[in-house]
Amino acid sequence: MNKMTITIVETNSITFCPPDINLIENLLNNNHKVNLISNEIHLLKNDILNHKNFKGFELNYKSKHIGIIDRAFSRIVDAKKCRALVRRVMKNSDVLWTTSEQSVRCLGSLVFEYKHVFQLMELTYRGNYFHNRLLSFDLSKIAQHAWRVVVPEINRAYIMKTWFDLKKNPYVLPNKPYSLTLGEITDDMLYGLEKMKKEERKIVLYLGGIWPDRDLEPVAKALSRMNDEYALYIIGKAYNKKCQQKLEQIIGEYPIEYLGSFTPPKHLQFVKYAHIGLLSYRPEKSIDLGVELNALYCAPNKIYEYAAYGVPMIGSDVLGLRYPFEKYGIGSIYEDNTDSSIESAIKSVERDYQNMHERCYDFYNDCDLDSIVKKILYDN
Repeated sequence: MNKMTITIVETNSITFCPPDINLIENLLNNNHKVNLISNEIHLLKNDILNHKNFKGFELNYKSKHIGIIDRAFSRIVDAKKCRALVRRVMKNSDVLWTTSEQSVRCLGSLVFEYKHVFQLMELTYRGNYFHNRLLSFDLSKIAQHAWRVVVPEINRAYIMKTWFDLKKNPYVLPNKPYSLTLGEITDDMLYGLEKMKKEERKIVLYLGGIWPDRDLEPVAKALSRMNDEYALYIIGKAYNKKCQQKLEQIIGEYPIEYLGSFTPPKHLQFVKYAHIGLLSYRPEKSIDLGVELNALYCAPNKIYEYAAYGVPMIGSDVLGLRYPFEKYGIGSIYEDNTDSSIESAIKSVERDYQNMHERCYDFYNDCDLDSIVKKILYDN
């Protein structure tokens, strides 16, 4: 099979997108050439940056915290710059691989000119500008004209086949880490690592973004009643100012250890000290079209990150968690957000802890990312 040159476009910061990093590592390890067009590329680990088959093209987008008028103008300028860069880089590329709705929004009809892999990390049927329904656009045409459509979870594949009226199901590429290279320990990590090492209670760890649909307060409240035995640790970055305020409110009200956020894969240094991993989702109406189903059919990379270290889990009652928990026996669902339900889920894990610990490794090893990406690239 001929090796390919693949141009990946992620207009968000690449550091916020662990599945993108997994894809890059996968392609490089299988001797493909990778051109990455994104933001904050310099923060990637050296194994990628120094790889002979990797080239990074920095977008240098302005901060999203600037004013609305400046943001609108900047978005036009940024999109023009991104499209010009894609045209230039694609002259020597075989495949254009976009990894978010925002990337497709930026490129527009330009994606029709290339062999396009349309990968959607979120479950949404329309893209939008400035999170505004009135400024949304249909993703169906993009999906129907794509060479491949890729999603991270099986239920999402069936849903998107229906939404986009596709002839066949999208490919499913789970959000599993490609490697478990931990990255170097930096000074900003030392306090947290030392704190976890010395913690005498059992650590319940939440690892991931602090988003509107990640409801951490019920677990914080429940664990505050079990504070002699369990400690809740949180690692992750708030999505926006409102999420930051909510996080600060929870930290102020409950005995929580918040350790900050760390560029992947540095965050994996902390997982080995966890006793239980937390996955918390709250399906709800959203200003982003279709995203209300995103939490219900979640596809968290966290589930693989916990499993890689044999850490059993507790999680909200959503189908994206219930299916792997029940199929592989790696965690326990709390059916509502009451103290008693969360406490019951924890006790369920404790009763079968060693077996769950071993089954986590089975779950992690059951997914072969190499064969999946190979199928995406070489299927007839």
